[in-house]
Order: sequence, then structure tokens, then C-alpha cells
Amino acid sequence: SSVVRPKVRPELLKEVEIEKIDGGHASVATLMQKKTTRKSKKKKKSRTIPVPFEKLSGKKIVIDGANALHESSSDVKYLELSPLLNLISLFEGAGAESVSIVFDASTQHKFGEEDQLKFHELIAANKENYTLAPKATEADSIILNIAQQTQSIVITNDFYGDYKKLIPDAYDWFKNHHITVSYVLGIWTMNTTIDNQFME
Repeated sequence: SSVVRPKVRPELLKEVEIEKIDGGHASVATLMQKKTTRKSKKKKKSRTIPVPFEKLSGKKIVIDGANALHESSSDVKYLELSPLLNLISLFEGAGAESVSIVFDASTQHKFGEEDQLKFHELIAANKENYTLAPKATEADSIILNIAQQTQSIVITNDFYGDYKKLIPDAYDWFKNHHITVSYVLGIWTMNTTIDNQFME
């Protein structure tokens, strides 16, 4: 019984001529071989896009203070205040309408002596915009609610997944008005996703 082989589409084949020895007589037979086609590895389109500071001109900003401090502090034991002050000045210099910051209650205890004093002075001088969350209260929920109610863009590397069901309206606002930050070689950079409405 003859074996039935599946047919290969002609466009996937190429003709190759080889010499066939048959009973001492040389003859040329044409065989069909599969083309080896390499699939080009397409680079996936990134959903992340850089955000220049100028893009935030006229926008209200809410910074997750503890998150920004942890992102920019190189010292394992103590948080460093100066990079955050630099970030604030970048937003103000870009013409942001307002810059608010919410810190976890425990943040004040994570500075060295000199920065701790400066931190308390910073909070006292900007009571309208800079605040410590009450003890035993998650700063995250405060940030999300403030952002929604003031129509502000949230600056944090946290994605607040725990609040998707707890405060869905505030979470939905955050999801479309959110920027992540990086502090590398003393330079702040920002990124967001293509879903964010303020980038339109």
C-alpha cells in the first residue's frame, strides 16, 4: 500500500535539481523542497511612553511622597530629601498649576537628623499642599481620592491594585492619569502608558 503524504502549498516550495543515479545511468530529477523561511522577530510595541516635564504645564500634580523618596534615595538606612525637592522644582518650573504631596505617617522617621529637620520645615511651610497621612491610615487611598476630587495627575511607581474594588471611581481616574518616575544618575525621568488621557 502506498503512503499518502500531505501536499505542501507550491509557494512554500522551491525547485532543486539533483543528480540521480539509477542503474548506472545518470539522470537529472527535479525535487521539491520546503523553503526555509525565517519568521522575523517583530519587536513588540511598547505601551510605555516618555513624558517631558513641559507636558504637565497647567496640570495639577499629586506626588506619592514616600514612593518618590524611596525611588531617589541611595542610602539604605535613610531617605534623602534633596532629590524630591529637585522633582518639585522641575514640576513648578514646567508650569504645573499646583503640586501636592502626601507622605505616609512613618516617613518623617526615615531621615537623617539634618533632613528630618528640613522635612518638618517643608511640611510646615506648605501646609496647604504637603501633608502627612494620619497614623494607621494608608496614604495610598488619600492620594487616590485627592487626585480624583481635584482632577490631578498622580506621580508614583505604585499601581494601587488593592484599590480597584475598594474605591473604583478614584482608581479609574488614577488609571488614566498616572505617571511613573525614575531617578538615575541624578536625573528625574517620567513615563506613562498610551492609555493615559492627559497625553492626548
